[in-house]
Amino acid sequence: MKQEEIIEKALNRLIREFTEDQAESTRRKRKEILDKVLDKLVGEFTEEQAEGAVIQVMGPVVDVEFSGRLPAINSLLRAGDKDTGLPLEAVQLLGEGIVRTIALDSSDALARGTMVFDTGMPISVPTGTEILG
Repeated sequence: MKQEEIIEKALNRLIREFTEDQAESTRRKRKEILDKVLDKLVGEFTEEQAEGAVIQVMGPVVDVEFSGRLPAINSLLRAGDKDTGLPLEAVQLLGEGIVRTIALDSSDALARGTMVFDTGMPISVPTGTEILG
């Protein structure tokens, strides 16, 4: 066997091994990324909903401070009672855990310190016979 053939075979073997290592590395990275995405999605659906407190009321504009997870933009929040409280729509993340919301009903009775609960749902409007009165 000629020296050139030996070198060529050795190079081909190294290239094959390198390619296999790269493929395995890519598979591992892809799996890590998919695992992280899956964990995040599962976390979003299983985590408790965000809770905060009113820190400022300016007419229909209500600023709410959250200590942990923040609600998504356009989500429905409830001030006061978790199920029937004043509906608020999250419209802007101001930073430092503060979310600007818009009250969807009169905010006259709202005060600083009122608890606010994230429903985890978007704003929805009834349709069909429900709106006929």
